[in-house]
Amino acid sequence: MWHGHSCLPRRDSSRRARGFRQEIVEATHLLLRLLSVFLLAHSFAAGGQQTFSGRVSHGQNFSYRLAGGLWFCLYPEPDANGGGWWIAVAEKCNAAGHDFVAMATPPMHGVNPRDIAAWHFDAGAIAPGTERDFAFVLNDRDWARLGSDLNSYQDATKMLKELEDLGRGHGTLTITRMRRHASAEGKSLFDWMRFRVVISIPDK
Repeated sequence: MWHGHSCLPRRDSSRRARGFRQEIVEATHLLLRLLSVFLLAHSFAAGGQQTFSGRVSHGQNFSYRLAGGLWFCLYPEPDANGGGWWIAVAEKCNAAGHDFVAMATPPMHGVNPRDIAAWHFDAGAIAPGTERDFAFVLNDRDWARLGSDLNSYQDATKMLKELEDLGRGHGTLTITRMRRHASAEGKSLFDWMRFRVVISIPDK
C-alpha cells in the first residue's frame, strides 16, 4: 500500500515539471517573436536593404511599402505601348505622380531598364534582360532639382555627377518567371510575371 501511495506525488511532480518546461518554451517563442518585430521595425526605420517578391498579371498594378516613407510601384503599360510594366519609386503609388526612378535612371531616351516590355524577350531583341537595375531620388526636393537640371541641358559630365549625388537609392528587379503570348498581329504580350526586388535606401 505504501508503494502505491508513493507513486502519486511522483506523477504529480512530473506533470508540474512538464507544465513548467512548456511555459518556458512558450515564453521563449514569445520573446523571439517580439525580438523579430523589434529588429524589423528598427531596420525599416533606419533604411538599409529590403527584399521582397511578387507576381503581376497583365494589366495589374503592384505596390510595396519601403523604408523612408517611399513605395515601390509597378504600373501596367497599355498594349498599344508594348504592354508590360514600368518600375517606379514614389511617395505614393499614383501613375500621375512624381516618379523618383524616371528622374534618376539613364538613359533618358530610348530603351530604359525601368521599362519591362514583352518584346524585350523576343529572339534577337536588343533590350535589357531579366535583371533590371535602377536608381531613384529620395524625396520631392531632389526630384524637382534633377528635373530642373535636365531641362536646362547642362554639361553631360556635370549631369551624370548630379545623378550620382541625388540618385542615392538603388534597386534591382529580377524576373524569375514569366509567360507571354503573341497577339493576332504577332506582337508579344505578357500574361504574367513573377519577380524579386532588392532595394537599398541609404540612411538619411
